[in-house]
Parts: sequence; C-alpha cells; structure tokens
Amino acid sequence: MDETRTREILSEYKDLEKLKAFPRPGSKVILESHDGTKTIATFIQPVTVRTKAVGDLFMFQRCGDYDKAYIEYLAGELRFRRSQGYDNTIMITGEVRTGKSVMAQHIALAMDPNLTLDKITFKLEDFNKGISTAKDGDIIIMDEAGVDLYSKEWWDEFQIELNKKLFIIGMLHLTLILVLPHRMHLNKDIREGRMHYWINVKNQRGSLERGFASIREYVPNEWYLEPFWDTMATFHFPMITGPFYESYLKKKADFVWEMNNTDYMARGSKTDKEIEALILGLKAKGWTDQAIADLIHKDRSVVSKRIAKYKED
Repeated sequence: MDETRTREILSEYKDLEKLKAFPRPGSKVILESHDGTKTIATFIQPVTVRTKAVGDLFMFQRCGDYDKAYIEYLAGELRFRRSQGYDNTIMITGEVRTGKSVMAQHIALAMDPNLTLDKITFKLEDFNKGISTAKDGDIIIMDEAGVDLYSKEWWDEFQIELNKKLFIIGMLHLTLILVLPHRMHLNKDIREGRMHYWINVKNQRGSLERGFASIREYVPNEWYLEPFWDTMATFHFPMITGPFYESYLKKKADFVWEMNNTDYMARGSKTDKEIEALILGLKAKGWTDQAIADLIHKDRSVVSKRIAKYKED
C-alpha cells in the first residue's frame, strides 16, 4: 500500500475515534434501534479492539461493552433493514464450544420469538429447501455442522450453491445466519462482498466461561476491494435454556448420529478428475487462478499447475 495513503487512512480513523464519548462504566443507557425498539442496557466499560483496516494495516478502535440487552438493539436494526427492503447476511465465528450456535439463536429469537426449529438447518438439502419455501422476511440459520462435520469438498459445494441462492435471499429480504469456525473458511466473494455483519464469539481469556462477543459491520472501501469491518460493540450473552433449545439439541444429536451411521460424510468427496474439470471449467469462464483457489480451498500453485499441465497435454 502507498505510504501516503496509509497515513491518510490512519489519520482519518484516529479523528473518528477522538469523537467517541462513552457513559460511566456500570451505568444504564437506552439503546434505540432505527425501527423504534428501545432497550435499557448496562454499559459495562469502554474497550479497545484491534481491527484490520485494509490489507496488512491494523488499527485500534474504541467501542462500548454492553450486557445481553445489546442483542435486542441489534435485532431492531436487522428488522429495520428488512423493512427497508434489504436482506441480512450474518457470519458468526469462533472456536469450538464458545457459543456460536447459541448466539445465532439469540439473534433469531429476538427478531422472531415464534421461530420454528425447521429454520435451523444442518444439511445442504435442508438449507436449499428452507430458501425455496421461505416467505418474505424469514430467518434461516445454517449451523456450524456444515463446516465441523462435513468434508471440505462438501463445504465447497455448499458455497457454490450459496452463491446461486444469494440473489433469492436478497429478493425475499431473508436473514441468513451462517455459523462457522473462522471467516476465512468462506470464499472471498462471499465473506468480502455479501456479509453485512460479522460476530465473533469467544471464551473469557484465561477461563472456560462462555458468552463474549464482538460485532463488526461491513463498510465498503472506495479505494480497495477489501472492505473495512467497523467495530460496533462488544457484548455479553447468556446460554439458552428451555423447550426450544432442548428440541434444537435433540435435532443436532440426531444429525450427528446420522453422520456416524451412514456414508453421508463421503458423499461430497470429489475425485482428482472432478476437481480438474472444475478448475478448467472456471478458467474457461475467465476466472483467475487465485479466485479459483479461494473457491476450492487450494493453494494457487495447485490451480496454476493443473492449468499448465492441461495446456501441455
């Protein structure tokens, strides 16, 4: 990145950070969403979060740390987007057992207390069915099993299918919540071009206590293709209890047993010939080697060698 432009970006962000003011730690504040939802939240403390600005440039952002009431505020913002004719695509990331699925359900239930269990999907066919039968404004969760239990090739298949479905998601103003271990597991076009919010959950540092999250909003970058993920806040969330969550756990357990007792895991595996055909087909359509590598989760050199070999033959 040009050194002059780097200085300009840092200066711009620092000026914005100076304008931020926070209430006293521990005080009660009213958070009002654009849809008119008002919630009384506890402002815990101001925090500093390391954020990637662009390229290899990082900066530190100040934001507020809130209690669980922040979820109601967020749900109001999502409902407002939906009322204005927009869809909502959200990725929730974090290590195993940090509460990603719980976070997804908190948001979905805050938006729609009458959410039904069929809106939480584990399989590609269920996800596709959910979108195909969705009504305007519906919420659909693709749970982390899509990454943690399926083969990588199966997940590639899901992403190719997701690219096709994103137009429908927008037309129907759907809220899609995608749960996965890390944002880099999504191909670049989806993670950098179609996600509106990114929530990362984690355990409290130095303990196994769950329930901590940071939320960032997608901000287009007028100079670079890579967006800026603007840190909105950090907040705390409790675990979920009750009949709905118990039914969810049973559904997930049934799915895991199905995976263990069938060859479902292997069904998405692609042979070398199939991978090569996919690479050559995308190349013929004008895709760059790097774009193909990002899609199929391979190193660019692997893609380039396959293409070079084909030309030699």
